Amino acid sequence: VELQITDQATNFNDAQAARDAQWQQKLADAEAELKRLNDTYDTHMAIAAPVSYWEIKRSNHKNWALWSFIALTVCMVAFGWFLYCEVKDIGAMVDATRTAALAAASKATTASTVPASMTPLLDILAGWKIGAYILLVTLVFWFIRLLVRIFLSNIHLENDAAERVTMAKTYIA
Repeated sequence: VELQITDQATNFNDAQAARDAQWQQKLADAEAELKRLNDTYDTHMAIAAPVSYWEIKRSNHKNWALWSFIALTVCMVAFGWFLYCEVKDIGAMVDATRTAALAAASKATTASTVPASMTPLLDILAGWKIGAYILLVTLVFWFIRLLVRIFLSNIHLENDAAERVTMAKTYIA
């Protein structure tokens, strides 16, 4: 019986040592697998960070392009309406100058006095008004040109960001 007890104790201790060795081996394998998984995740996240960065940039440039297009359209419509109204006003002023000149000419032939002060004053006023409109038109065209450049820049930057996202995703894959 004692021999059997000793034999069972020895077998039990040997089995425990073998199970402990197997457990340590499985634990080491699991830790190695976890380390490989962690390294893979870190590598993936290091590569995925530029993807999210460029996706955000693309979205921002798309929004800026949309808003700059809306601003450009509103400015062009407003300027077109303003220009239409002012050209109509200048036409009315030219007609008024012509009417005043004809009235002055008809009075000059009947009253033998020439009212020379009326016609040149209207001509000078019309000239200054046209000059002011030319300056205003130049500034508005410059502003619209600036809006067009902002719009086109954002479209190009959005396309560039989309291409970078595609390249980064291709590299990740």
